[in-house]
Amino acid sequence: MTKKNLIKTLVLFLGFFLVFPTYSQLIVNYQISEKEIYPNSYATLILNIQNPTKNEIRSINIIFESNEYIEIYPKRFNLEKLIPNSLFSQSFLIKTSENAKTTNIKAYISYYIDSEKKSFDLNIPIKIIRFPILFIKNVEFSSEYLELGKNITVTLEIYNSGYSSARDVKIKILPNQNIIPHKDEFYIKEIRKFESSKISITLLANSWTSVGYYSIPFLISYFDEDYSRIFNETKSFSLKVLAKPKLDVLLEDVYENRVSIKIVNVGLSKAKNILIKINEKSFFIEELNSGDYDIVDVDLKEFLLVSLTYFDSLNNKYEEEKEISIETSNLIISQKYQSRIKNVQRSNQSIQMFPILYIIVISIFIILSIIIYKSFSKKKKK
Repeated sequence: MTKKNLIKTLVLFLGFFLVFPTYSQLIVNYQISEKEIYPNSYATLILNIQNPTKNEIRSINIIFESNEYIEIYPKRFNLEKLIPNSLFSQSFLIKTSENAKTTNIKAYISYYIDSEKKSFDLNIPIKIIRFPILFIKNVEFSSEYLELGKNITVTLEIYNSGYSSARDVKIKILPNQNIIPHKDEFYIKEIRKFESSKISITLLANSWTSVGYYSIPFLISYFDEDYSRIFNETKSFSLKVLAKPKLDVLLEDVYENRVSIKIVNVGLSKAKNILIKINEKSFFIEELNSGDYDIVDVDLKEFLLVSLTYFDSLNNKYEEEKEISIETSNLIISQKYQSRIKNVQRSNQSIQMFPILYIIVISIFIILSIIIYKSFSKKKKK
């Protein structure tokens, strides 16, 4: 017992003694140390036993009646004697059950004054504060991550582990400059104790959102079952945001015995640690931001096998293979390359036509020579 409680008890005892100096029976009053008692918890009960008489009181017995919601330790207590005008205090432990409700503790008290046995009942009201406790039991995502430019649905299971229903439950997604909810407020009429309810939230990432993990905070407010108390709590869940890089391979140019290959990041996020293998040759590019490209040169061959290995900002690994046939490629070929191909084709045609022209010219020369020779011979004979 604290000094403060002891002083209060002494003042109370002295008051009784001064007002009722000839009081002829035992007085028992009580105190409970905790202001609020909750289910499945402990509290302390203090009984102040007073003898205001001029006689000695003997064999004081206190027995607590069984209660389905509350247990008292010790359940029985015996005080051998209490001298006249004295006070004795005894502490008892109160243990409340999980289903405890506001109730009374009943104590049967008996004692002797001289040879006369007396008894009475003491009813001690115990007010149990029952309240809900809400927490996020489970979080489910419609996909592994939120991809930039797409939606994701997050399902929250809200569980009530408290001792009363939660009523008028409101969930509000707090403002976030990176992640936008399709709907930011939800309402649940009631979540009973040891039960759960689900809400589904559709989210979209802004175009400027960086790849990474984001905490999505929300405010949850609710009343207890009597609407006597309101609860406001901020909770959150974690969301993975990802924009995939995507590498494309373009045939950039052909010159002499070399081919230029353009590696382009056509995805929405950075690609890093890019390893490129073209036939037997390897190249490394440290990183390519979205829209960036780099060019590598390899020996000219009719068929190129391009193997790509790269990582995104969260170190997820990607592997691809692309095939390029110089003659039958469906990839975009540069205008410079096209003009060079046409020039080569024209040159080849010219080379192929040269022997035919040569033969024609020689034949014409021979025919003309014969004609000239015959004409000259005729003139000479004349």
